[in-house]
Amino acid sequence: MTRLYSHDLRQQALNLLEKGVSMTQVSRLLNISSSTLSKWQYKYEITG
Repeated sequence: MTRLYSHDLRQQALNLLEKGVSMTQVSRLLNISSSTLSKWQYKYEITG
C-alpha cells in the first residue's frame, strides 16, 4: 500500500540528509523507510 507524504516532510528529510545526518537516522526520526528516502534523494539529485 502506498503511503502519501507531504512536500514539507520530503523537504525536511532532504535538508537533514544534506546536513550530513545519516539515512538511517533520518529514517528513524521521521518514520520513513530508507528505500523511500533513497528514491527521494535520487530524484532530488536528478531534478534539483
